[in-house]
Amino acid sequence: MSKLMLTIVVSNMTAMKRERTPDRWVPIALDGGWGYMVILGSFAIHVIADGIVYAFGVMAKALMETFQVSNAQVSIIVSLLVGITLASGPVASGVTNKYGCRITTIVGAFIASIGLFAASFATNIYYVMVFAGAVTGVGFGFIYCPAIVIVTMYFEKYRALATGIAVCGAGVGTAIFSPLQEWIISNYSWQAALRINAGFTMLCILAGLTFAPLEFMPVWDKKEGELDEEVEETVSETKMVSDLKDDAETKSLLEVGKIVRPAISHQDISLQHDNGLVKRTISTSSGLNKDRSKNVTESSGYLDIKDVFYQGSVTHLPEYQKEGEKFRSVHSLHSRTASHGAADLKKVGFEEDEKQLVSQSTDAGVKEQSGFMKAINKYTDLSLLQDPIFILFAVSNFFTSVGFNAPMAFLVSHGVRLGLTNENASLIMSAWGICNTVGRVVFGLISDMKFPFKGGDNLARNRLWIYNISLIVNGLVTGFSFLFTDFYGIIFFGAFIGLSISSYVCLTSVILVDLIGVDKLTNGFGMLLLFQGIATFVGPPLAGIIADATDSYNWAFFMCGTCIAISGAMLFGVSFLQRKLNRVPEIATGKAKDIMLH
Repeated sequence: MSKLMLTIVVSNMTAMKRERTPDRWVPIALDGGWGYMVILGSFAIHVIADGIVYAFGVMAKALMETFQVSNAQVSIIVSLLVGITLASGPVASGVTNKYGCRITTIVGAFIASIGLFAASFATNIYYVMVFAGAVTGVGFGFIYCPAIVIVTMYFEKYRALATGIAVCGAGVGTAIFSPLQEWIISNYSWQAALRINAGFTMLCILAGLTFAPLEFMPVWDKKEGELDEEVEETVSETKMVSDLKDDAETKSLLEVGKIVRPAISHQDISLQHDNGLVKRTISTSSGLNKDRSKNVTESSGYLDIKDVFYQGSVTHLPEYQKEGEKFRSVHSLHSRTASHGAADLKKVGFEEDEKQLVSQSTDAGVKEQSGFMKAINKYTDLSLLQDPIFILFAVSNFFTSVGFNAPMAFLVSHGVRLGLTNENASLIMSAWGICNTVGRVVFGLISDMKFPFKGGDNLARNRLWIYNISLIVNGLVTGFSFLFTDFYGIIFFGAFIGLSISSYVCLTSVILVDLIGVDKLTNGFGMLLLFQGIATFVGPPLAGIIADATDSYNWAFFMCGTCIAISGAMLFGVSFLQRKLNRVPEIATGKAKDIMLH
């Protein structure tokens, strides 16, 4: 038996030498090419999905009139729609990680369309809550995650510009859908508006089809000579184990399950005791050892890449500058389908069998989870709750989210109460959308600029202060909504809060990396979505209750503004915590403006 075992090991090691298995796989960020179609698809999704959500204030007014319900009741629809969209982030990420961006988007668009269409047949407000709120929220949650992930995967050097263009679709969609919804409701009905929204949402399926699987490039850490030494050493050690098989001490060593030789690189070669026999376990599928092209195509597993939610350009991250191609790499891919076109590229997926060994683990007994559960666990790892800096940022996000969504739900009704026509009131949200789009571009530019004063080259601090100040100013203006009473005043009000709140949308992931590092970004981003989702369940209903109790939206806006201003002011404590914890970040050197110009 020992000779047979030795023969097997030598044979397999020789095969590995003949065709080396890559140590890692690096996504090929195209920074162009089909990536432009990916941007277009993501932009279209943001136009449709965000346009429907942000323009829901027009629909809310019509629902209140039809069902004779209060602000608090109709606001539950908004809180469910947005809250479930955010809270479903971990599940959506798991599906994206397992099945890829294209399939997840298509499934999400189908679910959201069903929810909107079914809500058009509602006979009471609770029916609308379930379908337009909860069901559509799940669908949009499945759409949003891949719409962001796919852009960050296709772009590396020009990622800031690419993601900026894609997410600007939210402001464009708000500017378009708000007056469009009002026109449909005025000329037809709110039921027709919901059905048309369902039709628009189905178009997200076409947008999702642009999310083509991405190619991964194999990377080897060891040179050919080093690999030869590894092979010879492994064979030599295996022969020694074979010769000593009858030795009592060796038997004792094997019986306690100790590993004779740890795994090397991607090919997990481990010797472990099982029923008195020594077995060789290989973590990779044999598919990669067969004939294949230089690169492979990957449609899933994206969330295993540490910078997948980072919307800035990774080439300026200190980690990227230190690690190079290893920064965005993954370690274990296995063949899943046949050839791909003329290039005979093979689609591969991450190891999903929990019985297979983790390829980089030195513990041969450690098992790898499925792509679905791995993403969810990474998203919801509670260890970050022990980090005071992250807790401060998460609580700030909670307060921002409490005040963020309610104004959009009630601005149109507020305008009508001030004496505006329905058509003019819908223009408030159009102004909000246009200025929000401008704000995302402006904040994206200035947040990566050095300023001409002492300490102005600290980009992380610059970003944080810009973020903080914009939230404080937004909160103050929102809280003093009673100062804007005529048509031009309320249009300016909507435009300004749309402009100033855009920092919250476009800088959150970048600041999160500044605070906790890119290695914890996926976990941190997932936890933030949970905080934001819970806050959204609270914010709009609370604002609705205040509006009903005071018979005025001004006090509801005052509550929202107070929460937003507090969320910005409290983050000035980050610098104190960083000094106390000795975690002052490195000063980055990149400029988004340079990226925009190339």
